[in-house]
Amino acid sequence: MRRRAVFARAFALATAGLLPASPAAVGAARADSPSDTNKDLVRWIIAEAFNAGNLDVVDEALAAGYLDHQAGPDGASGPEAFKAFVRAFRATFPDVQVEVDDLLAEGERIALRVTWRGSQQGALGAIPATGLPVEFVGYHIYRFEDGKIAEHWGLQDDLGLLLQLGVIAPGAVPPTPGVAVAAHPRRAAA
Repeated sequence: MRRRAVFARAFALATAGLLPASPAAVGAARADSPSDTNKDLVRWIIAEAFNAGNLDVVDEALAAGYLDHQAGPDGASGPEAFKAFVRAFRATFPDVQVEVDDLLAEGERIALRVTWRGSQQGALGAIPATGLPVEFVGYHIYRFEDGKIAEHWGLQDDLGLLLQLGVIAPGAVPPTPGVAVAAHPRRAAA
């Protein structure tokens, strides 16, 4: 919790023009370890790119050769592909808010668990806009190189997302021993 408060203060000072805005500069001013600076960079890219839609930060945060192992069949990677993904995601979920639930660092890697929240206002592939609120978790690993994000691996609860959007009926999913599958709690109460 203390680190969040420190980052929030540093971010507030940076936006007021009293500190440089980049997490690397904020970390250098605090004499943080590289792991702390990398954590700040991940929080910053989530807050700015996903939550605020500010894609100007992407080139500062991602390495030119950024490789996204979750990129899909076309394998698009690099900062421009990341920007295209954020644009498309925010077009589908314009009110998206990503909350960092857990953030761990080991050397040049960061692992995190996040919760995505928003309402589907645009098409998601072949799924037309539903207007429904969704909440789903994602797990991500980032590798850093020279102070920038160089690689990403991730997965998220796509089944839970599709259940919440009504694309898959809760009873249509065959049970897996030891695993409960149900509609999102907000929708189940309705």
